[in-house]
Amino acid sequence: MARACRFLLAGCALLAAVPGAAQEPVLRTGSAAHVEAAYLVNFLRFCEWPATAAGDPGTPLVISVVGSERAAKVVKDVVEAAGPIAGRAVLVHRVDYRGQRDRTARAQRQALHRLRASHLVFVDRSAAQEMEGVVRDLLGLPVLTVGNMDGFLEAGGMLELVPAGRNIVFAAAPGAIQRAGLVLSAKVLKLARHVEGTP
Repeated sequence: MARACRFLLAGCALLAAVPGAAQEPVLRTGSAAHVEAAYLVNFLRFCEWPATAAGDPGTPLVISVVGSERAAKVVKDVVEAAGPIAGRAVLVHRVDYRGQRDRTARAQRQALHRLRASHLVFVDRSAAQEMEGVVRDLLGLPVLTVGNMDGFLEAGGMLELVPAGRNIVFAAAPGAIQRAGLVLSAKVLKLARHVEGTP
């Protein structure tokens, strides 16, 4: 399992580091969920946060997963296989986010606090019904938002993972990223299959 995850991560890192790489990744090993998790690690690796949100160099980077326990476990497994990023540990939390009508006020506040304290929030398709609420609650905040369902960019998300045959590619919304005060490497953005505002 660890060897497979390292292979996926190495492939994503290599792809993102090569300016002339093709737009369609050729990661054909492992499940789609593992490839998506590898993308999350590399998005985290190639993103910069404003000083107020980056945290101290010794503090962990935080990924919050809104979705099923299985989705969170896959992300956690891949993150553990990848190891630290720039000397910082990476923590993965599953956040149980549901609409206000289904939660007590205290539980909702706790969920929002965890999301807003994250560096990256991944909304898995298993929580598609929560997509709009999560994006709305994080709008304009320095949190990189990633989803793997149709309409994620249109809802205000920043990066959308998209199946393309046997591959996984991604679409990007640079405007949303910039408005949140984040800087995602141009090398990564060049690999996006679709960029917000273009065909």
